[in-house]
Amino acid sequence: NWAPVVEFSPKHPQWFDWRWQLRNSVRHADGLRSLMALTPDEDAGLRALESGGLPLTITPYWMRLLLDEAPGGPLRRQIIPSHAEWQAAPGERQDPLGEDDLLAAPSLVHRYPDRALLWLTDRCASYCRFCTRKRLVGQGPTPSEQDVADGIAYIAAHPQIKDVVLSGGDALILDDEKLAGAIARLRSIEHVEIIRIASRLVSFAPMRITRPLMDALKPFQPIYFMVHFNHPSELTTDVKAALGKLADAGFPLMNQTVLLKGINDNVETLETLFRTLLKWRCKPYYL
Repeated sequence: NWAPVVEFSPKHPQWFDWRWQLRNSVRHADGLRSLMALTPDEDAGLRALESGGLPLTITPYWMRLLLDEAPGGPLRRQIIPSHAEWQAAPGERQDPLGEDDLLAAPSLVHRYPDRALLWLTDRCASYCRFCTRKRLVGQGPTPSEQDVADGIAYIAAHPQIKDVVLSGGDALILDDEKLAGAIARLRSIEHVEIIRIASRLVSFAPMRITRPLMDALKPFQPIYFMVHFNHPSELTTDVKAALGKLADAGFPLMNQTVLLKGINDNVETLETLFRTLLKWRCKPYYL
């Protein structure tokens, strides 16, 4: 049954349960069409998606934001497929970052001498249409426990690695116990100094930042949260509260932004985004 069955409102009794948000995401084109009028370009993008590719998934929290936005808005353009997504430019690669050439283990990328990127999952709460890993994210194979163990073993065997980024997919998709277990194994490696969690879940479902999550991770500090916001429309009061919880718990906050044509490719938008994040104790890290 593709039809959404939830009320897209904080009045829903389970609205602030992040697991409920994930379970009740809009995942099908017909469900999205039943909720909002789509542009011809969006409709063409959804039809193309029927043949496969980066999935459509929109959390109820973000769906509520979309319903208040006009066609062509900055949030819609980030999350709803468009026809242009399937148009490959000359020389364009499926793996634009060249990560497949740098795999040191099934779910570990070792690009720079002193740092490595470990995929804990291929799943996200929602899927950005500009994802640089759209060849595999949300489509499997999901890294197995052995894949993750092999990646951690590689890190342990290479003392030049001081900094480990946990990504995917989105590491915060994992439950607290599983995420903390992986971090505990990394923290037991003497030469690993910094652990970073790269996550967009703080935008897609800020209710994921719970006291149990912070309690589970706090023993393994320093852990940097590398959050991901691209437009001021994402900076809601719920996001402000989530970032405040993390900052109060002692987690350094840094933001990554993707420069997106027609969404944030102007000084005024980026200045508003970055200044607001700074006020909320989250430092813009890279664009």
